[in-house]
Amino acid sequence: MADSEPGKTAVPIPNAQPNAHSNAAASSTQVTATRRVRGPAAAVIGHVNGRYTPAAMIQHRIPPRVNTGITVTVTNGPIRLIVDGQNASNGTVEIRGRNEITLRSGTHRVNLKGITQTSPGNGNNLRVQAFDGATLLASSNTFSVSAIPQNWRCTLLRRLDDPADPNSEVGFVVQDRWNSDSGQVADLNESQISERIESVGGVGPFAAIRNVNSGYLGANAFTEDTHSVAPRRVLNRIGSLNQRQASMFLDRRTGAMDIPMTNSGYAINFNITQRRGNPGSFIFELTKRGAAVTALGVTSAAGHGRISPPSFLVP
Repeated sequence: MADSEPGKTAVPIPNAQPNAHSNAAASSTQVTATRRVRGPAAAVIGHVNGRYTPAAMIQHRIPPRVNTGITVTVTNGPIRLIVDGQNASNGTVEIRGRNEITLRSGTHRVNLKGITQTSPGNGNNLRVQAFDGATLLASSNTFSVSAIPQNWRCTLLRRLDDPADPNSEVGFVVQDRWNSDSGQVADLNESQISERIESVGGVGPFAAIRNVNSGYLGANAFTEDTHSVAPRRVLNRIGSLNQRQASMFLDRRTGAMDIPMTNSGYAINFNITQRRGNPGSFIFELTKRGAAVTALGVTSAAGHGRISPPSFLVP
C-alpha cells in the first residue's frame, strides 16, 4: 500500500460499487397532483316571514330591530347571500349584521334584521338572493320590513260612580296597552287598531245595548277604554249582559287590512242582582278578563289582565 500514510492502514470499503437496484427504484418514483373539479353550485332559501306574523296576514314581513331566522342550504359552495330591492322606500335589511355574506356548503341558520321600515305603498319588494359569482341561484319570497301590534293588556284606571247624579255613568275606565313585535311601540306609526265588541244575551236594563266598535286609531299611542252603563237611574232591576271584545289592525307598510290582533281577546260581564232584604236597592257588578273569543268575526286568544273592582250599589 504505497499510497498509505505512515502509521495508518487502509481499510477496504465493502460494496463500494454503485447500487444499481436502488438507483433504478428511485428513478421510477412519480408524484402525481390531482385537482377536484367543483360541481355546479346550488342554493335553497327558506321562507322569509316574521315569527309573530298572524296566519291571517298573507303579506310577508319581518320586524325592524330584532332578528328573523331563515334556513339556507348550499351545495358546492361558496355562494354569496344578499337582500335584493333595498332602498329608503322599500326598506333595508342586514344579514348577520352585513349587507352580504358568504356561505360554504351545508345548511345554515341565517339571521335577517330589518333596519329601515318599508314606506306605505312600497310593500313586498324585498327578497333574499343567492349568487355564484354573477349567476343567480335562488330567490326567496318577497317581503317587507314592518312592525305589527300584539299582546293586548289592560289595567284599571278609575271607577265611575256618582250616586248623587241619577244621570251619571256607572262602570270603570281601563288603560289599554300592547306590544310591538319590534320591541318599540313607536315603530307602529303606520299601523292602526280597531276594537270590536259583540253583545250577547242582554236582559233587563241591558236588553237594548247594541254592539260597539271603535274606528281605527293609531297603534303607536296607547288608549283608554270605558266600560259603563248610563244613565244610572235605569239600573233599577235584575239584569245581565255578556260582551266579547277582540281587536284587529291594519298595516299601511304591507297593505294588510283587518288582521286579528294576537292575544287581544276579552270577556266583559255585566250583572245586576237585588240586595237581600232591600227590594229597592241592587248590586251592580262589572268585570273584564282576558279570554279567547270571537267578536264580530274577529277571533283572538286571551289578552292579559283582569279588572274586577268592588261592586256598585244602584240605582
